[in-house]
Amino acid sequence: MELKRYRWTSGATDVPFLMGAVGASALSGPALVDLLQLLGRSESAARNLLTRMSALGALEVQPQGRINIYRLARSSAARYQEVEGTSDESSWSGEFHTLIYHVPETQRVLRDRVLHVGQHAGYGILRPGVLIAAGDRWERLRLADDEFVGDAWIRRVILKPDSLADARDLARRAWDLADLAASYRAALLACSDVPQVIAPGPEALIRWRDLYGDFLGAQLKDPRLPDALLPSDWPATRFQEAQKNVNLLIGGVLQPYLRERATRLDPSGVNVFYDSPWTRSPE
Repeated sequence: MELKRYRWTSGATDVPFLMGAVGASALSGPALVDLLQLLGRSESAARNLLTRMSALGALEVQPQGRINIYRLARSSAARYQEVEGTSDESSWSGEFHTLIYHVPETQRVLRDRVLHVGQHAGYGILRPGVLIAAGDRWERLRLADDEFVGDAWIRRVILKPDSLADARDLARRAWDLADLAASYRAALLACSDVPQVIAPGPEALIRWRDLYGDFLGAQLKDPRLPDALLPSDWPATRFQEAQKNVNLLIGGVLQPYLRERATRLDPSGVNVFYDSPWTRSPE
């Protein structure tokens, strides 16, 4: 039986990064391959990456004539919007969305997959077989109930702590907040090492991508807990402001350049652009 892909390969974050950099919800295959080549990939390596990400379920592919149209899957798009700082902050209900599951040793590949995709989606490990999140992130897991067969099972329940103190204690147990804070401080430091003059081109794009490599070290581990569950000196707030300034500085210069290249390789007009925070109004 073929095992379902679930682990992101090295460099797979380049695709959501590029979609965000250009401000596109859909890109033609030729346009996306060209942008990946700007990051140093060969044409064949770029096409292979798109194939792997489609198999992973991180990309949606729509054939149209002789080309493919690529979109981020909903789960990937939602997570990346958190990373780039454009997601809407939702209020916390005071409850934890909880997954209680059992997967026997004979199905350890499924068990490893639940843990891996769960943590990537923002769930914390409260104890073996129990994952909690501050919001409903089930769709981001790309799991289906019918994958739990035989002695394996999973249930979605709501866990409501009796007090805020109990909720904070659960958060402390489920997530390593000290390690996450250290990662955010490292990302904040990376924001200070950005040139103030940016020239559009591959060099600036690679620099921006490398910065997002530093950012992702914190952001992909961040469960997006409400302020009530976080320490008062939480560094993510300072980082988010610094990240916004970096995006405005680099993205404001690069986005017109990237859109021009993507449009030139899209004679059918299938690319779909949106206004990101660093989109500049036409002069």
